[in-house]
This record gives sequence, structure tokens and C-alpha cells, in this order.
Amino acid sequence: MTAADSSEARVKAIAARGFTERQARFLSLVLRHSGVCVPRQYATFAGTVQGAKCNAFFARLVERGDALRIECLHNRARLYRLHARALYDAIGEGSSRYRRTVSPRLAMERVMRLDAVLASPDLTWLDSSAEKAAALGLPPTSTLPDASPIGLDEDGRIVVLYLGTDTWPDRFRKSLRACAPALLGASPWTLRIAVERDSHLVYGTYVEAVHEELERLFEGAAATRLADGWERGDMRVEPLVLAHAYGHLSPLVDGSRRRSAAGAEGVERGEDGGEGGRRRPRPLAWAPGPRASGGWFCELRHRGRRRNRRWRNDLPEAMPCPPAGGVLCRPHQQPGQSMQVLET
Repeated sequence: MTAADSSEARVKAIAARGFTERQARFLSLVLRHSGVCVPRQYATFAGTVQGAKCNAFFARLVERGDALRIECLHNRARLYRLHARALYDAIGEGSSRYRRTVSPRLAMERVMRLDAVLASPDLTWLDSSAEKAAALGLPPTSTLPDASPIGLDEDGRIVVLYLGTDTWPDRFRKSLRACAPALLGASPWTLRIAVERDSHLVYGTYVEAVHEELERLFEGAAATRLADGWERGDMRVEPLVLAHAYGHLSPLVDGSRRRSAAGAEGVERGEDGGEGGRRRPRPLAWAPGPRASGGWFCELRHRGRRRNRRWRNDLPEAMPCPPAGGVLCRPHQQPGQSMQVLET
């Protein structure tokens, strides 16, 4: 079975669960390359505007339990993670790593990778490691970078897609060492490096890394063959600048922690259940002066909050004020007296 036949079989299996063919093709790409997506990506894939139909499609995914909606930093942005095991079983990837919960950084990288895949609709993407190895002329048991999608165009050219998100391409060098020997024997090929629109200058560092690693890996006849391939255009590197911004898609992380069951079983987590518990008010960092007649009232502004303290001991007129930092000290108003505010 060819890669195109395998792709059609996956689309039919997803469509059998009640989706249209267009929806099934989009879900197949998400399940195979990212596991997360945003509504505008489906609108781009379908060639429609992001409106009622697009929103209804994702609302249905959430209602069926196929996807999980995640709030983002932008108040109107939504990130959807496909986690239903039935969908991954339909494409034969029931144990896919894309079903797992990911960090905000990985979530944004996967959205970028899906954008890069959608930017090349003319390519037939290879899914399994066996299909990638067959296209590169390697044994089926060969180890290839899973995070780098590999596709075939109509002319049979191999396109390796890499997402360049690092300022220093150390991870890229490691992936290049893993697949460079295979690329030398599989001609023609294109290494397509996708970068953000605000980080397009990083592409130059990746090109330098390509030349350095290839010169280091190949010598003699292999180096001559590589140079001839560059001159004929059989081997080339090209950029893909993504036209979207991704900072606002960072998922919200709930900083509050609930008291776990381990705390109730005797695991030491602090006086009020660890970091998530309510902390007791701490004493002031400064001490009041000697006792006298009258009362004092102090307001402390600390981290945007106001903390009030009322002291029963009386202080003289020359009261030592607390350290600087927006602190106001004023005497408590007595009957028949006016309020006096001393600012420090």
C-alpha cells in the first residue's frame, strides 16, 4: 500500500465516525502531526471564513468528548487538543504521544508545525517510520526524528520539514546528524526550515549549521557527490516564514493548587496544605516604639494589596516609620481631634 492509499484509508476511518470528508481530512492532519489546533487553521484548510460553521465544528468536537478546549492568554483565543482514543485508534495510532497533556511551549510549537504542514497542501505526508524509511531507501527498523514531518511532492522529491524555534540550533544539529546519511542516498530532496515571522533572521544560523554538519559528516567521494547535488539543485535548503503570531496562544496555567489527598494521609505539606494553602499573616518587619497615650493606625501597601494593622499600644509623636515602599503612618483620630497624615 502506498502512502497516498494509507492516507485515504485513515480519512475514511475518521469519516465513519460521523464527520464529513473535509473535516476528516483536517482531523487526520491534526492527529498525525500536532494533536492541537486552532479554529483559524480549519478555516484555512477548508477555504472558508472563520464563522458559524467553523465554531459549530469545534463545539461538536468538545460535546462528543473528542477534543478539549483550552483557554489562552488572549481573551478570545481558544486552543483545542484532540485526546479521544477512538480517533487515534481510527488511524492506527492509539498510543500516540499527541494524546498526552503538553506544556505551553510544546503546544505552541505543535500549532506552528501544523501551520507549516497546511502551507504545503501539494505534499503527501508520510506518517509512520516505516513509510519514511521506505521513501529514504532505509530498512524499516531505521530510527528517524519523529518531530520532523517528511512529505513527497508530485515529482517524487522528498521534503523534510523542520521547525526552527531555537535561537541556537543545537537540537537541529542532532536531528540533521540522524537523517543526513539517508538524505545523501535519497536524491532529490529539500530541507524546509519553518521560522516565525518575527524570527526570520534565525534562518541564517540554521543554514550555517547545515553546511557545517554536512562538511563534518562527509569526506572524499561522499563530499564530492554532495557538492555536485548542491550545484544541480537536487539538494537544497529553503525557508518557510510562518505568517501568524503565536504568543497569544499560550495556554493559561492555573497557579492555584488544591490540597491533595496525600496531605490528608500524613505527607508533610506545611501548616495549611502546602503552597496552595492560605498563609498566616506575618508580623511587621519593624517594631513600634514605647507605649504612650493615644492610638495609632497604619496602612501597609504591599504587592498591590492593602493590609491594615491596628495597635493598642500608644506611641510618641516621633514614631519610627517602617522601611520605604509606599507606607503611610497616621494617628488614629481621637474625639475632638483632627486627622494628621505623615507621608514617608
